[in-house]
Amino acid sequence: MISDSRAVENSSAETADPDAVPVAVVERVAAAKECGVEEIPPLYRSVDPDALAGLVAGGGEGLRVSFSHAGCQVVVDGEGRVGAAR
Repeated sequence: MISDSRAVENSSAETADPDAVPVAVVERVAAAKECGVEEIPPLYRSVDPDALAGLVAGGGEGLRVSFSHAGCQVVVDGEGRVGAAR
């Protein structure tokens, strides 16, 4: 298993809009896998996108959520930073 900081370093992005976090997750996973977003399975297979956006909206700087999606470790924090690594 990789560390959360490595996932953020390898392929990360920040979004100010919590509702954009699910899209950013798919984009970061695609970047980490070096493929198009259309090749990534729907996010709902790994995590509830609405619940993830809700966590980020109310999470603040102490929030850190990690999960696996499409063979990548994903990290999302309360500031809207999204990272993914294989």
